[in-house]
Amino acid sequence: MSSFKIPWWYSHIPSEDFNSLAFTLEQRSLSLGKYVEQFQKEFSSIEKSKYAIATTSGTTALILAGLAAGINPGDQVIVPNRTWIATANAFRLLGAEVVVAPVSNDNMLLQAHSLDQFITDKTKAIVPVSLNGRNVITQELLEIANSFNLWIIEDAAQGFMAPRPYKKIVKSGIKYCRTYSFSMAKFITTGQGGMVLTNDESFANELSDRRAHGVKNVTAVDQWIKLGSNFRMSDLQASIGLSQLKRLKDKKSNFLRVYDFYKENLNSSFCRQIPVNTISGEIPIYSEFLSSSREEIIKLLSNADIEVRAFYPDISTATYLNATTSRLKTTIFQQNGFYLPSGDGMSDSELSTVCSIIDKAIS
Repeated sequence: MSSFKIPWWYSHIPSEDFNSLAFTLEQRSLSLGKYVEQFQKEFSSIEKSKYAIATTSGTTALILAGLAAGINPGDQVIVPNRTWIATANAFRLLGAEVVVAPVSNDNMLLQAHSLDQFITDKTKAIVPVSLNGRNVITQELLEIANSFNLWIIEDAAQGFMAPRPYKKIVKSGIKYCRTYSFSMAKFITTGQGGMVLTNDESFANELSDRRAHGVKNVTAVDQWIKLGSNFRMSDLQASIGLSQLKRLKDKKSNFLRVYDFYKENLNSSFCRQIPVNTISGEIPIYSEFLSSSREEIIKLLSNADIEVRAFYPDISTATYLNATTSRLKTTIFQQNGFYLPSGDGMSDSELSTVCSIIDKAIS
């Protein structure tokens, strides 16, 4: 928990979430059970998918998806230069070679038109990332995946309710799944947790098996068939998720309120807000900005007991990955990007305090 008076992130956790958790505890539903099953069903319905497999985190969701998709040592997986390191780590842990591709200077998304130069006969998957609620699935990306018979494993950790072209994805016939995270700073949170969604029944069965050490029923095992691990979400986590799903309308409204407040009240010549297409239905959960004076802003707000976080480094800087980077240049996002206080629990008065301190410094 942040020690700042105004933290960089604040989730609204009402009494209903505590009550849901307490009720599940009272029923002694501690491990994977009926509440996980219900959470999977409701979540997949909202995200327009036939099958859902809940996991322990967004990272294990990626690992599980890669394992079930047959990502093996020596295979190549293309990831964008801007994403949380888990996107790359998950596939490196499977022994795959990570290939880092450039992103748009406008919104940090993977640039489909640049992918041809990174695809080889060892390429197995493309992992686009729906950063901050943006849709990253384009017609061009679908055509590339189809042309080279590649998996698209969408990292949707930040992309719950993003306006994807669902019909085009299904029509394309490509090998496709997407993964989610329910860590604290996400649209909905279960503390930690994740999910893999797919429309492919056989792939869903493979995910389910490998989530539980490669067996269909851990209470009746007569032989060891395939590699897996314990990636199972608990009913305790699922009970919190189910409670949060009941408040999606309010959560969406609050995320948009925070985005619009900054858009309307901050000097854009000093702090440039990285755009999210809210008109198309994209829902930004973070308040992303660029400024050549980033360090001064962080220090200024920190002195006022307000937490600001600089963007994390480009993936291409993680030398331990031994990734193919094609000598990518340092992005402006690594140099100048930062998050102002965000979250569906952030109040207008807190946002006003942040804006007024920055504006006074400018004037």
